[in-house]
Amino acid sequence: MFITLKPRNQRSANAQQIIARLRPKLDKVEGARLFMQAAQDVRLGGRPTRTQFEYTLQDANLAD
Repeated sequence: MFITLKPRNQRSANAQQIIARLRPKLDKVEGARLFMQAAQDVRLGGRPTRTQFEYTLQDANLAD
């Protein structure tokens, strides 16, 4: 799930503060385990994960 925040000049909290405020409430949702992280404006391949960093390796020869 991706959530888009209001533009920064229209809110008083940054993304990390919003995550910190939501985390205790979302921890109470039964049957779900949620991992929140602020997405960066620039993405270089890969996909969203629950880790802070992800590396994608690709060979010039796709058969390898």
